[in-house]
Amino acid sequence: MHGFLIAAFLFMLPSGADSSPVYRVAAKMTSDYGLLVNVTINSKAGPFLCQFDSGGDSVLVLDSKKAKAAGLSPTSTGLSAGVGPEVLPDERVSGVSLMIGNLRIANQTVVMRPEAAEGCVFGVGILRNYVVQIDYVAPKILIYERDNFAAPSGMASIPFALSASGPVIDAKVELTARESITAKLLVDTAVRRFAVFFSNSFAEKNRIVARLPEVVDTPFQPAGTGGKVKLLAARLQGLTVNHLGVQRPVALLIRAASGASTPEPDGYLGNEFFRRFVVILDYPRNRLLLAPNRYYNAPPADYDGTGLGLERRDADLMVTAIAPNSPAATAGIRPGDVVLALDGEPATQLTPMRLQDLLCRASGQCTVAIRRYNKLLTVVLHLRPVL
Repeated sequence: MHGFLIAAFLFMLPSGADSSPVYRVAAKMTSDYGLLVNVTINSKAGPFLCQFDSGGDSVLVLDSKKAKAAGLSPTSTGLSAGVGPEVLPDERVSGVSLMIGNLRIANQTVVMRPEAAEGCVFGVGILRNYVVQIDYVAPKILIYERDNFAAPSGMASIPFALSASGPVIDAKVELTARESITAKLLVDTAVRRFAVFFSNSFAEKNRIVARLPEVVDTPFQPAGTGGKVKLLAARLQGLTVNHLGVQRPVALLIRAASGASTPEPDGYLGNEFFRRFVVILDYPRNRLLLAPNRYYNAPPADYDGTGLGLERRDADLMVTAIAPNSPAATAGIRPGDVVLALDGEPATQLTPMRLQDLLCRASGQCTVAIRRYNKLLTVVLHLRPVL
């Protein structure tokens, strides 16, 4: 109860007396806590609905087909890398102007890449000359000029180092009730549903897999800029920044080195953490400001309730693994089965986000239609947490 009263008090704090947002940007929050905003290029191309990515460097990344359909022509080429091991060629358009809300930003670069995440990613580093406030409750983005911002009293202030990708802060990672380590985490609003990803090098150096009581395979194998990434999952005891934190969040462990030429952070702090706060990225002063909002005491997001390991192979959604003693194991689903539908939704139409919505539930039922060789089967899973 005491924690709730603190959170409610801080959420009601007024803005600093001299602060008034110069620019306002409407945002859409997805079911996995991602933030999407509309961006227009050169006053006429778009608007494109873009992921608002604080770990996305200082460029706008746009799906090649969408970019060319909108009349954008590349002026140069480059290379893109991300969490995964691959380095991919891309095309670029320099010298463009971007419009986000009522803010126009000149002389920017658009990176055109096939099948870019969400079709468009707005790297919040584009706004490094400004103070950026993220309100997950509204949701909306407020942008202040450097000299027109005064920090609200009572907010936790966390210094950050500005890396090539974005702000990096110190965090306390409680592995168990008795063991904790510190980590330098990239502030990454593109990490959705989960609180934190740990890099392979950091996990290996700190023997995280061996020190956690339970580690499982994830039910999905996501693909990012650097290709598909093998992941493991575990529940931490807690995750704290300054004096603010979340208890029992799920952490994902990346099992491959990044192909990026810049050094990896220890990990990536995501929206399962940040959705609990009013978040202010004060780029000019290299600080992150946090104040708890109404979600601060919300329970951690549900993890997989099925025990299914799934992977896209050509047009099929295939079962590649089954967690022992899981609902999928109890129901008799086998590796090699092809999933045709989940709860009546055709597998061919399930986006990665929708797939996670259906799998990451702690209770209830999930009806799975499968093909096993030449047989069609329908199986009902009685969901329970795998972690």
